[in-house]
Amino acid sequence: MANRALYDALGGPKRYLTVPCGSHEVVYEAPHTKVLKPPPRGCASEAWRIAVNAAARSVNPGRIKLIHSVPRNMRYFDGKDPDEVRSGTPWRGGNFRIVTRTTEIVPGFFVLTTRSDRPGTREMNEVSLAIRTPQGLAVVVGCSHPGVEKILDAAAQIDRQLYTTIGGFHLVLTPREEIERVAGVLHDTLNLQRVAPGHCTSEPGFAAFIRKFGDRFDQAGVGAKLPLPR
Repeated sequence: MANRALYDALGGPKRYLTVPCGSHEVVYEAPHTKVLKPPPRGCASEAWRIAVNAAARSVNPGRIKLIHSVPRNMRYFDGKDPDEVRSGTPWRGGNFRIVTRTTEIVPGFFVLTTRSDRPGTREMNEVSLAIRTPQGLAVVVGCSHPGVEKILDAAAQIDRQLYTTIGGFHLVLTPREEIERVAGVLHDTLNLQRVAPGHCTSEPGFAAFIRKFGDRFDQAGVGAKLPLPR
């Protein structure tokens, strides 16, 4: 599922087509991301590093806030200022369809669309995925340009019980007090049981959600496996 054509978020899969992992080779085939050879155990941390680095490359490195307390494998650019920033190219040949309203694509799987009203991404439509579980919805987001709260409010129209949200929360340039507020809303108001922030959440964002959710914080890097209630 491609939630929008933003080059920084589409550069990661291209880089991940062939990823050395120890003495093994992890190979993926675009545009359908068919796994030709499954990644062996221990690849998740390397995959996470590749994912967050690829996603961060379109941001001015001098504006990225680095937090040394977050786990090392979640650090942008391995915790160092990059010499250059680059972005990838959208996938070609994909079979994309426009989503204009919440749609159940197969039983228990919903796609929903929200529109950003924030400066810089105003009027951008973004598609998210909601998966029904016995403990509530697992909501998979892309970059959360409309705001992760707005996306979760839309998901709550399907089911008020929310289990987790997985993906980028678009907090790289967000002031720390606003990051803390968002973490509090997800934990205290929306009552998520777990949370799995990804790439554009930022290091201050990772740290805030780790503090708020503790052992209910999951790392959501490329290659990571997040079991859902069945």
